[in-house]
Amino acid sequence: MWFYLAVGAAIATALFTIANKKLIHDFSAIMLLWLGIILSMPFLIPLLFIFGIPKVTPIFFLTATLAVIAYTITMVIRFKAFRLSSLSVIYPLTSMATIFTLLLAVLPPLNQIPTITSTIGVIITILGIYLLNFELAHKNPLSPLKVLYKHKASVLILISTVFSSLIIFFDKVAIENTSPQNPVFTLIVENTIMIFGLIPFLFIGKETKPKNLKTKFNFLLLIGFAGAISYALGIMATGQAGNIGYVSALFRTQIIFVLLFGWFFFKDKPKKEVWIGTIIALLGVALIKIGA
Repeated sequence: MWFYLAVGAAIATALFTIANKKLIHDFSAIMLLWLGIILSMPFLIPLLFIFGIPKVTPIFFLTATLAVIAYTITMVIRFKAFRLSSLSVIYPLTSMATIFTLLLAVLPPLNQIPTITSTIGVIITILGIYLLNFELAHKNPLSPLKVLYKHKASVLILISTVFSSLIIFFDKVAIENTSPQNPVFTLIVENTIMIFGLIPFLFIGKETKPKNLKTKFNFLLLIGFAGAISYALGIMATGQAGNIGYVSALFRTQIIFVLLFGWFFFKDKPKKEVWIGTIIALLGVALIKIGA
């Protein structure tokens, strides 16, 4: 069941990403992140009546808070990258999160060792990411590395990806410290921490004034609805799966949907090398799943 939950989360996350990309020039990164959480809560709170409220340990609150911090850093950096480049160029780099998550899963307290097939999948995923700049690599094998170093948006995405790999790790530990295990309760607690924790930052720095707010209503509604589905399905998949690295790998299928939605909404047609690199990376993701 976790497999289908993770794929559903990937589709919802793609819609969530597209809506945020549409609004990123009208709101500051912190404001947009805060609005996304606020707007998702009306869709999430009713789920408490279904899943109930579990008993928790002190470790639950610690890891839930750490997950919130990692998520906040991830999204703020990612939104800044969205301002600097098109989705088709930078978003496939988020597949690097699978690699970091697999490495973290090996550590205590999870101690989740990936299979040989999954390890091969990780290597293929790295190859696909490298070939995102296939045309440059054909001319000079080191060119893609130079592009990543010089392209600020790509560097920001890679930094955000390191932090995003921490989110699922802390989520998994937090869920395991609820009794009975309750992913939805964990999500709502994390969102509540984030809502109140971000309020002071809304007044720091120069905020972008919303323009034509009425015309942005549909995208704000999409952020709330798609965000709620993405958060709920994603954390339920995390709670059910045996290895968080496999769930992270399936989350990366959102790359394909982001490219498709970006093409449809923004006429941001991906270059041939982007498709080639993404397909190879997703082949690696498939092997990770088979290894599960």
